[in-house]
Amino acid sequence: MISGQSLHMKLGEGEASYGRNSKVQNAQQNRMKPFIENAVTSLMESADDVPSSVVIADLGCSFGPNALGLVSTAVSAISQHCSLRKQAEPEICVLLNDLPSNDFNSVAKSLVALQQNSPSSAALLTGIVPGSFYKRLFTSNSLNLVLSSNSLHWLSQGFIRREMVDSFYVPMHAPSNNELSKIIDDEGSFKISKLQVHELMHGMDKGSITSKKTAIAVTAIFEPIIVQHFTPLRRTYA
Repeated sequence: MISGQSLHMKLGEGEASYGRNSKVQNAQQNRMKPFIENAVTSLMESADDVPSSVVIADLGCSFGPNALGLVSTAVSAISQHCSLRKQAEPEICVLLNDLPSNDFNSVAKSLVALQQNSPSSAALLTGIVPGSFYKRLFTSNSLNLVLSSNSLHWLSQGFIRREMVDSFYVPMHAPSNNELSKIIDDEGSFKISKLQVHELMHGMDKGSITSKKTAIAVTAIFEPIIVQHFTPLRRTYA
């Protein structure tokens, strides 16, 4: 049985590692940029005065080249917004979240690079928050901007104990746009201002996508789940 705290993408830097097979996720992050920039504009203009500090959280940051994609866009948008309006930039705190088994060593190095290359003239502080975002991670009213990409389809459910094959279960769900809207409305914490559905491969060179690359990309995502579930069975009959 796989614990919800132990799910992660395939680690390392090999051919089938997540770090080398996350172009689809990168393309989806790129499509989110205008939405993040609009959210930053709304945030910065929602108060009478420019906020003195902004706390940004990314839920399900994973690792590799995409780990800082969303927060980097937000930091740049804040800096650009203030520069165009000749306003003092707020202090920024970036918090990256994922499950404890995520490769946070590489994430920490990326955060150092983010601080060193930040376009912001104000302080940029960073932190890591390990844990499931299906449970409480932050104190009340402590976040200004929450981002997430390619993460919310992972469910918090575990496995039903049956025979190993019958019990194998990938804890993810891809809701329709209507179903997603209802889930958000029923939960009540957020209000949808705009919902846009994208074709999965939009913005990518489809001619370069081969069956081998697809298989490797799937391996990068699901191999750790498969290995963890079936390893006890392999040891039993070894």
